[in-house]
Amino acid sequence: MASNKIVWIIILLIFLGSLFFFNGKDKVTYNFESDEEQLIKSSQINEDLIEHEIFELINYERQNIGLVKLKRNTILDRMSREYSIDMAERDFFSHYTPEGKDIENRLKEKEIFYLMATEDISQIPVYSDTNIAEEVVQGWINSPGHRVPILDSDNPPSWESVGIGVKCTDKYEEDFLIPFCYVTAEFVNLETEFEDSLSKSYLIYYPIYEEDMGMNYNTNVEISFESDELVRIIIAPNKDQFDRIIDREDYEWIERLQYIKSYNEKILAKPGYIFIVDADNSPGTVNYNLKFRYY
Repeated sequence: MASNKIVWIIILLIFLGSLFFFNGKDKVTYNFESDEEQLIKSSQINEDLIEHEIFELINYERQNIGLVKLKRNTILDRMSREYSIDMAERDFFSHYTPEGKDIENRLKEKEIFYLMATEDISQIPVYSDTNIAEEVVQGWINSPGHRVPILDSDNPPSWESVGIGVKCTDKYEEDFLIPFCYVTAEFVNLETEFEDSLSKSYLIYYPIYEEDMGMNYNTNVEISFESDELVRIIIAPNKDQFDRIIDREDYEWIERLQYIKSYNEKILAKPGYIFIVDADNSPGTVNYNLKFRYY
């Protein structure tokens, strides 16, 4: 009998111990955060701030490899925003509009003069932890085609001006309404510069606005000229006038200045305009700098 009691006591102790073990053991709990809690609305996104951050990151990448900073251009900003809005509203993502117009077509439509132009675009879904500017720029850097305008190392640069435009809109993605941001960066060459020299008694011309560029509208140009010797400068309506000067014939001119070292003026240029430097009466070789800035 005593042995049976001992057996039952042992069984009871084992049972009570098991209850204590399983009830006292720490429980594993899971905190399932709703997907909806991580979503934001497009109205919460500061598009102006993102544009600024993208511009700063582009220049940060350029400075890292010793390139000069790009200049932000308000006209190009407006054009870039309009294109991002168009992509968002008409639900397409391409360098071409549904009508087949690319950046050069759009520049000409707006009568914006340019020497060279290219474009980067991006489309990105946005969550509460998305760093939009960083992901956009890093995506461009990682793409061989898109990194070219950002890290362009040509001398002189292929483009010095950029416009940034961001438009965010809400779209359904896997049953959730989330923001998608469309980003456009327009890289455009609006300046050209010549560091040159000219022997005594020679003359040379520089196109201000070449006729074969496919643009038939006038444009504003700021012309800066600095020389170490006195020269004559002439702004003429076309190259034919340069040929007439060479042939000692009468010619047409828009502006003609004798014996100057410096010229800084803004003009309204028409297709065909040229800038002539004439060292006919200079004492020796002339060294000079000439810059055209279109705006």
